[in-house]
Amino acid sequence: MFLIMVMVPLSRREIESPEQAARLLGQVGRRFRSVAWVSIVLLVLTGLFLATDHWGIKVSDFFGGSGRFVQVLQAKVGIVALIIVLSAIHDFVLGPRVTRQLEGMREAGADFAATQSS
Repeated sequence: MFLIMVMVPLSRREIESPEQAARLLGQVGRRFRSVAWVSIVLLVLTGLFLATDHWGIKVSDFFGGSGRFVQVLQAKVGIVALIIVLSAIHDFVLGPRVTRQLEGMREAGADFAATQSS
């Protein structure tokens, strides 16, 4: 959300070159990635602690229990799992692929400019 709501509008407004904006977003994304993954791990660990220690939920209750609280907890765990999967796909598959494509386009543009000036 930070990248979408803060960095993208800022880079569009303040940076004229699309290449520089893409490079900045890539650098911020790579630096922000570690903060995001640490945050996800901390949220999962504190959620497990609260569920087991504070609310007394056991693994058998989670998978075999009934009641509104267990249903809500199962839904929340499902959403967290989905967020982790989507974040992993974005960070380790899509992000590197887009970076390679941008670098290839930049190199192709440099090669094209070099042939035009000759």
